[in-house]
Amino acid sequence: MSETILAALLGALLGAGLTALLGYLTAYQLLQREINANYEMLEKQIKENRKTAQIQIFLEFDKRLTEFNKVHIALRGAEPDKTISDEDWPDIDGYMGAFERLYLLLRDGVINRRDAKSLYGYRLENIVNNKEIRQAKLRNEEESWYYFSEVCKTLEIDIPID
Repeated sequence: MSETILAALLGALLGAGLTALLGYLTAYQLLQREINANYEMLEKQIKENRKTAQIQIFLEFDKRLTEFNKVHIALRGAEPDKTISDEDWPDIDGYMGAFERLYLLLRDGVINRRDAKSLYGYRLENIVNNKEIRQAKLRNEEESWYYFSEVCKTLEIDIPID
């Protein structure tokens, strides 16, 4: 075989190999761009779904709190030393228990602290500012109300010291 034919054959093989390699690299780059675009779109969808889920959770929590409107209204602007009747304690327990569940949502990162404090901080302040509730629940039954104390800490709600 002549050197010219050998050189032409070698050139053709190298050219075909380089062309195939460039084609492969181009296809790889296009695939990588598509993967990145899909990842960004998926990331955006996840953020939107998370926001929607948080809104739904807040709405459901608000529904739960309506069961305790009597307690909520009584604590708003109430005198800190107002006496609580025996029949009111089960509703107070339920109201405080709802906020313990809020703590679990915060702890697990399901909802964010800023929104929870903005929406519910004043309710927690109304509870902890009631001296009788503080004494009966947060002092005498402190261990039973651990999550309630934790939600207050998490949302930076100070529990007064008597």
